[in-house]
Amino acid sequence: MTERGEIIEEDKQGHLFWVKPALEKLLGRDKELILNEAEKIRHKYRKGLTARYSSNPSAFDNACLELAIRWYIMQHKTIDPKKEIEIQVWEAGIEKHCQQVQAGREVSFDDVMMGWAKEHAEGWRSHNILRGLYVFEKEQDYFMSIVRPPQQNTTQQTAG
Repeated sequence: MTERGEIIEEDKQGHLFWVKPALEKLLGRDKELILNEAEKIRHKYRKGLTARYSSNPSAFDNACLELAIRWYIMQHKTIDPKKEIEIQVWEAGIEKHCQQVQAGREVSFDDVMMGWAKEHAEGWRSHNILRGLYVFEKEQDYFMSIVRPPQQNTTQQTAG
């Protein structure tokens, strides 16, 4: 199964319930930073894409905002630090149980946590960013409305 397929399965099983409210908070809190990045993207690519979007300039603005949000999620590298730590500790708890069953004796949670962090934490965080991007894609219009300036939200709603 692909990593995206795993994330879709997690979503079907209800394991991503925490991602949407975490993204709402993150994007709402840092919307100015994201809007600044969208403006940089807009200026950088305006010349090359003017002809493509000449009949629909708001589509160009949307593409810039979407790219800025994706960039931000990837650069931020965390969606909800507290929840992510809780999940990683839970994962280490599962690992501890497996090691105890295999060894037939009690094992140190600290040792297991350190081992889990060395072996799995980086990959887990990368996978978690993909979870955030998946949830963003799934409800892209909603998340973009959180970041989009109010006058653009009104324009987008009347145009759509």
